[in-house]
Amino acid sequence: MLKLKQNHTPRDVKVLTDQLVDGVNAISSSLPATGTVTFATDVASTVITNAKATPQSVVVLSPAHPNAAGVTYSYTAGAGQFTVFHASNATANRTFGYVIF
Repeated sequence: MLKLKQNHTPRDVKVLTDQLVDGVNAISSSLPATGTVTFATDVASTVITNAKATPQSVVVLSPAHPNAAGVTYSYTAGAGQFTVFHASNATANRTFGYVIF
């Protein structure tokens, strides 16, 4: 168990707080990005902007609405965005959750 002294000086508190913030930032920068996207009707591609996307990203979509079930797609990832290519049709509510690795 971590043993900390009980009477911290203001400088001690600042140093510990800075270390904690640095640690949280390091962890959060390595976590995958998530979000949702709904494909518009009658278009064959959808661009999603997300700062965590890079050309090396792997993007996984998961249907979040029954109308999205069975949709076939492919994607290309770039700096700060990815483009999903899908069938162009009149079906509304083709909503997906996504994660970027």
